[in-house]
Amino acid sequence: AWVTPYIINPKNPDILYAGYSNLYMTRNRGQVWHAIASGITGGKQYNALAVAPSDPNTIYAATKTQIWRTSDNGENWTAIKSGLPSGVITYIVVSQYDPRELWITMSNYLQEKKVYTSKTGGDNWTNYSTGLPNVPANCIVLENNTNRVLYVGTDLGIFYRNKTMSQWESFSQG
Repeated sequence: AWVTPYIINPKNPDILYAGYSNLYMTRNRGQVWHAIASGITGGKQYNALAVAPSDPNTIYAATKTQIWRTSDNGENWTAIKSGLPSGVITYIVVSQYDPRELWITMSNYLQEKKVYTSKTGGDNWTNYSTGLPNVPANCIVLENNTNRVLYVGTDLGIFYRNKTMSQWESFSQG
């Protein structure tokens, strides 16, 4: 990929993950790597990765058009794309409390189809895009220890939302 996704395990900084056409993991800070998701992408490059802070055995990995979940540190993977629109999956963030609660961003020009959330590990998705402009959403960050405060980076700026709000608001002033 143009920008190779790589992440650090939130519980153990010796464990790293890197996505190419396979997903690789190292347990010793990069001295030895091994594939943990060989062949599931059909040769496509990974675009986004996330490890659940509350359960590092739960990993989410996405190519531009597909997303998978494992709950056993890469032994078995489940496709979880059903219910998502077309477009490029650009980023994944997982709740610090629940490994099955996550949000993804989409890069597309489909009105109000930019952010999706799931409380079921991707088995079901809910559109969480109300209030975002019709431009690609590039990344999403969850502020820990808050009222589910989320920030989304789009081509037109940053937007903010928490769980009490019904839509996204601009966070780009100043």
